[in-house]
Amino acid sequence: LMDNVEAYQGLSDYAWLLKNVLSQSAQSLVYAWRAAAMRSAIGQHLRLASKTPGMYAWATDQLTPSWNNWYPDSVAQAWPLKAALGTSKQRSTLWATFEASWPGWATTASNPDGSPWCVLGYTAALLGDTAAADAFLENSQVTWVNAGRPWPYTIMDSAYRALTAETISAAASRLPTPSFDSTVAT
Repeated sequence: LMDNVEAYQGLSDYAWLLKNVLSQSAQSLVYAWRAAAMRSAIGQHLRLASKTPGMYAWATDQLTPSWNNWYPDSVAQAWPLKAALGTSKQRSTLWATFEASWPGWATTASNPDGSPWCVLGYTAALLGDTAAADAFLENSQVTWVNAGRPWPYTIMDSAYRALTAETISAAASRLPTPSFDSTVAT
């Protein structure tokens, strides 16, 4: 699941680059078609619609994922979420079930393997769960960054941590600015 979602995103991004940067519209269509085929296959072969709330299998020979298993079953759900696969309702339900299954996931002490899993913070931010993303950023600062980023913290974790902060910041900047009504002030 995770590898296939990354390949799908790579094909989509390459199609965009071909069209918008390299002005190769015909080639772009080839890669956009391949990305669409991959997206469809992920939905058809890995999304388990009958399994509440529509979890994804992490492999085609592992069709009974469980919310009781941290990795790969539960953690793998972040990949289709961050790639915006499925409908908005399906993504919301999937994320809510992840959080209900793993309360406190944002603290390293709450996840069973003690790894940073910064992709989860980014997923929370993308889905608008700023409370969880903020909790993740605060915990990861103390646990990983202040400690000198010890193993198993990787450069990928740094990238996802930065994307989490950027996504939260961008969302906050789009909030309406409160207006001050001087006639109400006393």
